[in-house]
Amino acid sequence: MPARCVVVQVSPLVRELLLAVMRLPRLYDDRGADGRLVQVLIDHLAALPDEPLHLSVPTSRKLRAVAQRFVNDPGAKLPSQAPRGRQP
Repeated sequence: MPARCVVVQVSPLVRELLLAVMRLPRLYDDRGADGRLVQVLIDHLAALPDEPLHLSVPTSRKLRAVAQRFVNDPGAKLPSQAPRGRQP
């Protein structure tokens, strides 16, 4: 597994494995069928190649500042006065 955050293209099999693993109990039996399912998912995730990702930077100064805040702190909450798109 990569040591950094990457983007991957998820195959239909990996998607279904993810959905199945998400339904497992938090304390699943790692030596039983559930554990084998998780290991198959991990094996498939480890084999996925990195995909390029390009996100455009907003041209608006205010929106660019909000975007930069998310780059610096992905868990940041939107400020209450942040622009939220065009109003009709």
